[in-house]
Amino acid sequence: MKRFYMLIVAILMCITLVACSSQSANDEAIHSNLETTTQIEVATEESDISNSLPVPSNMETADTNQQTNDEPVDSNAESTAQSEVATENTDQQASDEPVVPNTDSTTQSEVITENDNTIGSVSVSNETDVATPSTPLPLSDMVVEITSGENTATFQLYDTVAADEFYQQLPLTLELSNFRNAQWMFYPPEELNVTAEEAYHDGIKGELSYYAPWGDVFMLYEDFYAGDEMHRLGIGLTGIDQIADMTGSITITKYGEVATTTENSEEITEETLQIMVGAYDFTTTFADNSSAKALKELLADGDITIDMVDYGGFEKVGSLGTSLPTNNTSITTELGDIILYQGNQIVIYYDTNSWSFTRLGKIENTENLKEALGSGDVTVTLSLTKN
Repeated sequence: MKRFYMLIVAILMCITLVACSSQSANDEAIHSNLETTTQIEVATEESDISNSLPVPSNMETADTNQQTNDEPVDSNAESTAQSEVATENTDQQASDEPVVPNTDSTTQSEVITENDNTIGSVSVSNETDVATPSTPLPLSDMVVEITSGENTATFQLYDTVAADEFYQQLPLTLELSNFRNAQWMFYPPEELNVTAEEAYHDGIKGELSYYAPWGDVFMLYEDFYAGDEMHRLGIGLTGIDQIADMTGSITITKYGEVATTTENSEEITEETLQIMVGAYDFTTTFADNSSAKALKELLADGDITIDMVDYGGFEKVGSLGTSLPTNNTSITTELGDIILYQGNQIVIYYDTNSWSFTRLGKIENTENLKEALGSGDVTVTLSLTKN
């Protein structure tokens, strides 16, 4: 029994020794960990302190940058100041110096006012509203006179190919057509040759110009569209305000010359177209073109009767029964215009219409024309009369 107790005591002692040994090992491990943690914290604090300390090289760079930003940029300021001074000087010089006119180009006003306000033998009033071109062309000695009834205007032509060709066709008696209540246009027998350097037009009241696509010469009595396809032929000298009152036919002559009738103008003057509509008889002046001449030749063989129908509320149209040569141009018709349409139809206009037509003539007295034509179909007789 005693041995049994001794054995129990020995076992308990062994257990106690094992437990103490294990506790000691744990304490050593904990102590080691504490030391490691403390070392890490110390190293971290030292690193933070090191990072918080200023770095001399960075400070020098920062100081340099700050100095650069704080100092003014002398070169830019001087350049700007010089530029402003130069600009002010230039503006002052521009305002102080007088504008010197270009004496190399002859302006229209200079030409008109020289030699005691005469051009050739045309007297020009200083009060005349003369159009001044934006781009100068040399003026020639050619002066033309255009007369319609009691209204007369004179134009000095430019020294161009087209103006000379127009001048060489004179004298002419032609029919006027109005375009957009700004110009009177007419068609010379021969087209004019225009060149690129002559192709400009200001659209100023008093200009005499040529529109190549249509082949018409026109006089402006109001300011109008300016374009490069319009070639100026001349500038108005006198009678500019009378252009608007022109109507019907015009006579164009070389200034100072008495109009002489050519063979063609004699035919137009001596032979007229008579149009019978019921009890009404209308005298018509032939146009000056190959179409009107062909119609006269056709009528020389006898009268022609045409059944006409109303079309569009502005015209009577009927078949001629044969074809005539055409001279189509863009036309805005008026009361009394006699038109060839598509080469084989005769049209009598009693109102306006715009299209590409051939003009055959114009009724001289249209007072009773609308009444004679009526509102429906009508039969007309064309005949040739020599005066």
